[in-house]
Amino acid sequence: MGLDSPVPGQSVSDEAIFVSGWVYDANRYSGPAFVRAYLDGRCCAETQIIFQRADARTGFRMLGKIPAGGTEPREAKLRIVASWNDGTSSTWLEQPVRIVPGSLPERPYGEVLYPENERLLHRDNIYGSG
Repeated sequence: MGLDSPVPGQSVSDEAIFVSGWVYDANRYSGPAFVRAYLDGRCCAETQIIFQRADARTGFRMLGKIPAGGTEPREAKLRIVASWNDGTSSTWLEQPVRIVPGSLPERPYGEVLYPENERLLHRDNIYGSG
């Protein structure tokens, strides 16, 4: 297995994480049924969309939600687990990443990007003046 993103030690936002990479097992005829990403032991992303890459490896991409952390940057362990249709699964990779608070609600126009915002945004919330 290889991970294209994030690389070891990479800083990622505390709102979401994009994970992409590939899985290959010479002892199996097909790719995994699904791939999951865990941050510090909690599942943050899962996909069943497995595709053949140009380099003949079995690829995957996931966009996951990160559990609420804190107000300070922190180190976390990213673990990738692949599972097959026969019920077996295995951890393919573990690596450190750095979770950095985005503090979107406090930033100018941060409510536009903040995923927990449930109120209807209007022109004044999105565009500046001048």
